[in-house]
Amino acid sequence: MVSLASCRKILTTYGSLRHQTALLTPRDDATPHQEPELSENGWQELYKAAILELDPMQLQDRVKAAESAITARASLGVQISRYERSAMDDALSALRMLKRGPGC
Repeated sequence: MVSLASCRKILTTYGSLRHQTALLTPRDDATPHQEPELSENGWQELYKAAILELDPMQLQDRVKAAESAITARASLGVQISRYERSAMDDALSALRMLKRGPGC
């Protein structure tokens, strides 16, 4: 059985690498009029907070907040780069793993 700490370490490392790649990739579809909480960085910050949360009592709330922000970002109707879309899909997968709890 894999421990919750091991899952978080894997998710943090994998998620960090995927999101750094997405952030370093030039975007040809950036829009200057994005809402701050629904911007690319907004969902990423909530995602990071969820995967780094150690308090089981707060974990579910952080996961829900991150999922909501990702869903809202995806439904904005603006062009989202394929890199960010891929990062959002990866983040949602990681969040589903966190919801399942210990043992992934």
